[in-house]
Amino acid sequence: RRFTAERLALLRAELDTLRAFRAAHGDRPLLVLGYEEIPDEAAALFRALPGVIVLPALPRRDDHFLPGDGHPTAAGNRAFAAQLTPAILALPGWAR
Repeated sequence: RRFTAERLALLRAELDTLRAFRAAHGDRPLLVLGYEEIPDEAAALFRALPGVIVLPALPRRDDHFLPGDGHPTAAGNRAFAAQLTPAILALPGWAR
């Protein structure tokens, strides 16, 4: 939820690893959906990778997450899948 300087540095390092992997194996489309809105600086780091699409987060709803756990509930999984499905179908090469 909070992107401190240290967390952004870790994200940059991990994205370098992802960039290298994708360069070696092909820059297939990659959709990024945060459970909450991704801060602009972090979203820009993702968007700098070829073929990456950052999707807008859904409004936060408590019934989308297990209390005190942070993982999605069945309702949350359905909501996140509903956000991802149209984006996947809109990718080039996906049959409808």
